[in-house]
Amino acid sequence: GGVGVSEDFGVTWRDTSEGLPGKPVTSVIPDPRSPKEARVLYASCFEGGVYKSTDGGKTWVKKSQGLGGEEGNLRTCRLILHQDGTLFVLVTAPTMDDHTEGTADAGLYRSRDGGERWECITASRPLHWPKDFDVDPRDSKVIYLGAGDWPGFEEGGLYKTSDGSETWKRIARE
Repeated sequence: GGVGVSEDFGVTWRDTSEGLPGKPVTSVIPDPRSPKEARVLYASCFEGGVYKSTDGGKTWVKKSQGLGGEEGNLRTCRLILHQDGTLFVLVTAPTMDDHTEGTADAGLYRSRDGGERWECITASRPLHWPKDFDVDPRDSKVIYLGAGDWPGFEEGGLYKTSDGSETWKRIARE
């Protein structure tokens, strides 16, 4: 795993992974509000957490405080930066083959301070197997979250919050 940069439309690539954990990188998100000469980038690394670069991806620093709860689950799979500056990252559960009880602190996490601190925003609706999410581009309080079923729990479907995570409603089952 790592991050590469091409400046010739993919003909050649340069490794820019200094500081990353060598895990699969699942998202790389630029902050368009940052200056071009010091572009801020965020990367989610599966089983590694979230990392931030303030130099256009030359070096990376881990920014995972609060992710994964007490169990330290850093299975981050998708990262979104909303236009209002809020970061969201999905932390998924271990595979069903792991026979792990509980949710392993899986869920959707939010940071409002550039990744310095993360909070789980699905605590009011814990899910064993969150799969994907999206955020309304006009309002970061409107979030859609898809989840799969977990053995013994019929919680799969599409969920929505319109109040930033205080309440979640399942709006579709199949």
